[in-house]
Amino acid sequence: MLLMTGCGPTTTGTGAASPASTAEESVSNPASALAPRVQHPRDARRISGCAALATSQLAELSLDPSSAADISSASTSGCRWQAFDRSFIAAVVVAVDLPVGGLEGVYLGRATFTVFEPDQVDGFPVVRTDRNGGPDCTLHVGPADDQLVDVLVSEVLNRSIDTCDAASRVASAVLSTLPPRSS
Repeated sequence: MLLMTGCGPTTTGTGAASPASTAEESVSNPASALAPRVQHPRDARRISGCAALATSQLAELSLDPSSAADISSASTSGCRWQAFDRSFIAAVVVAVDLPVGGLEGVYLGRATFTVFEPDQVDGFPVVRTDRNGGPDCTLHVGPADDQLVDVLVSEVLNRSIDTCDAASRVASAVLSTLPPRSS
């Protein structure tokens, strides 16, 4: 899996969640979950990484559709695109059927990050994380309580782009392609 981290601060947060006493308790008892619940879930199960964004969306995001590279693994579906001007790359990685659902696993690992900033994109909970510092940005998006979409934007040509703004725009575009989750 491609991993890129870091970027400047985001503008708004959702506040801290109340801590659960154990990881097992937070999974078995949703009331003690660390991650915020998704109010209007979307379904990422039927989307593959390179189909996460339509050609028109890629163009709006300044991403070159012909640069698509599959970065899927055994447990994820992912794709990476390069900007038309080659100044940055963006990647989307979709994970479903996680042992610890959706953002909950990210919240449980929060101590491993030097930066952990809860926020929202289009009303969906996200967390920006960083382990090493630097200009890149990683957003973990919760389209549903048991699914995760990671959006990673990395600066390539040191052009001082706002990687977190770009990651938020990519996340918003991906969320718009996901159908509502049926019960």
